[in-house]
Amino acid sequence: MQIGSLADWVSGLGTAGSLLLGFTILLRDRRKTDQTEATQVVTWFVNLPDHTVDLNVTNGSDRPIVHVMFCLASVDEHGKQAARWRMLNLAPVLVPGEGKSLAIPFSEFHANGLWPSYVQFRDANGLNWRRNVRSGELRKARIGLTWRQRFMLLKSPRKAIIRMKTNYRRW
Repeated sequence: MQIGSLADWVSGLGTAGSLLLGFTILLRDRRKTDQTEATQVVTWFVNLPDHTVDLNVTNGSDRPIVHVMFCLASVDEHGKQAARWRMLNLAPVLVPGEGKSLAIPFSEFHANGLWPSYVQFRDANGLNWRRNVRSGELRKARIGLTWRQRFMLLKSPRKAIIRMKTNYRRW
């Protein structure tokens, strides 16, 4: 068995490197095209003098977005900072150029700094997105069950449902 010449090894490594570079560029371009509409959905908040916060969401894209919700990370009943989410529906549909606003008490909006509050929506391509209200960071969101939860449901539904319920109560 021969290991080959130096030229064979260099050409093989060059080919593998160019394939890796090509797939990396392709993946980056795919992410950019997925984000083009979502980056045009803008959120901001304004602290008003009447001790409320006005949260604004505007759809600047060319196509509508749906299921626009505000997920408020609030504190628990003992005043400790915990991630107890309140889902507030902003709009079922935001057409291009449309905006919605929501007034929230100042103390409730700024109560929990550890867990970020975010706006969640689905773009016209069917992708779900979350935008952090304070930092403006945009991320693709997973909604629904993970592959592990689906597998557990197939394997033993009763145990999986009990496990999901107990994990939900912690939060």
